[in-house]
Amino acid sequence: MMRWTHKSSILHVLFFSGVLGFTSGIFVNSFFDFGFSDAGGIFLAGVALLTFFARRSTREHAYARAILSTAAVLMAGALGIIHFNFSDARLADMRAELAPLEGISITMTGIVVREPDVRASRTLLTVSPSLIAREGKTPAPVSPDARVLIFTDPYTDVSYGDTIRARGELARPRPFAGGEGREFDYEKYLSKDGITHTMLARDAQIVGRGSGNKIVAALLFVKGTFLSSMRKTLPEPDAGLLGGIIWGEKHGVPDDLTEDFRNSGLVHIIVLSGFNMTIVAAGVMWFLGRFPLRAKFSFGAGAIVAFAIAAGAGATVMRAAFMAILALVAKASGRPYAVPVSLSLAALLMLLWNPRVLLYDPSFQLSFIATLGLIYVSPIIERHLRLIPRAGGMRELAAATIGTQIAVLPLLLYMIGNLSLVSLPANLIALPVIPVVMLFGFLTAVAGLFGHLIAVPFAFFSHLLLSFVIGVARVFGSLPLAAIPVPAFHPSLVFLAYAFLIMLVIRYLRAHTSV
Repeated sequence: MMRWTHKSSILHVLFFSGVLGFTSGIFVNSFFDFGFSDAGGIFLAGVALLTFFARRSTREHAYARAILSTAAVLMAGALGIIHFNFSDARLADMRAELAPLEGISITMTGIVVREPDVRASRTLLTVSPSLIAREGKTPAPVSPDARVLIFTDPYTDVSYGDTIRARGELARPRPFAGGEGREFDYEKYLSKDGITHTMLARDAQIVGRGSGNKIVAALLFVKGTFLSSMRKTLPEPDAGLLGGIIWGEKHGVPDDLTEDFRNSGLVHIIVLSGFNMTIVAAGVMWFLGRFPLRAKFSFGAGAIVAFAIAAGAGATVMRAAFMAILALVAKASGRPYAVPVSLSLAALLMLLWNPRVLLYDPSFQLSFIATLGLIYVSPIIERHLRLIPRAGGMRELAAATIGTQIAVLPLLLYMIGNLSLVSLPANLIALPVIPVVMLFGFLTAVAGLFGHLIAVPFAFFSHLLLSFVIGVARVFGSLPLAAIPVPAFHPSLVFLAYAFLIMLVIRYLRAHTSV
């Protein structure tokens, strides 16, 4: 029987192979309908390979690792298929329960289970219906797992946890046209949140309050208080932009300015990205710097989780929150913090919670690919940026910007079809001031709670910084050919692009890493 010199080598092979297999199982089953019997066959194939491995007496390290890795991929892949099937079956049951009511005028009573998404023309409410009644008939109970997205009047007074009664017709979400011949599968996108139907409400009335989770409601109240303080102390579009930078409230930014941010490649600033979340986590750690280690971990993890929940618990935010908490765990336990391990563990935990985010949540995909670019592509880029000085972290920032943009470019072009030609200089100019913007924005909101005059000095500096960021987006976003449209193309080109990028990274690492 072979033995490895380092036990950690076996654990690394099993862990990364398991994550790869589990993710691949979910990915493949999203396109092909593998049943439980198929998953069982794949799992048994992995067990057979593992048995073969156990009976071998070879001491060849690479050969044994390949066998063990393949067995782990197969077994974990089977578990990924089973996990996705359970999720799919649950969603199918919810869809089937509401299907007989499609296209029929109904009255629905239910609880708003997510923060209302307030937009210029309408408000989107995610509702868990408790009772549904056809016209003139007795209301009938509905499964508590059902979710319906209700479109109602803008700037309604509905809040998270309210019980509402709405009239309208249920409908299955339909795909809609995107840019340059693209089609957005709205049904699959909503399915990641368990939403199976939509309803355009003719009227929606609040019939009760306070039915949601008390902790979530309290966190959303704190967030709403901060946003209100920002609006009272800062003019528009400063307040809307600051709300987007800190809380991801992108609907407060005017459409024309959003377009400039998109064309300049700065739109990630106003959609609470991993970059913003990393700044929040770093700020929490700095604030708790002198606390005892155990207290730092407890309060730090609690603050990061609380912020993630208040910010909507989106895929990007949760990925960054998981990684920040794992960094705290590593520090508390005295172990080194391995970013690839943390990223893989964060992905595994999120897929265990909701396997549908893998293919149906663009934020999940872009967030993880950007982080992989930061880990593996940016260091390669940094080696070739010798003309950029290290002073002020300029070379590191340039490498991080280029590396992440290279990583997400194929997927972004496939999804959106908007290629920004000015993204690099715009990001190099704007990103260094974002941490300062967040600091003064936070201080402005806090000071505003105690009085307008107290907030004026902080608001003044916030206004200057926000005006600078807006100016960068306006200047670069309005340049001729700042962004060019890319026609829709086949997804196979995305896979080819990433296969080529992975090949280059592996080749570079082998050439510059001594094993």
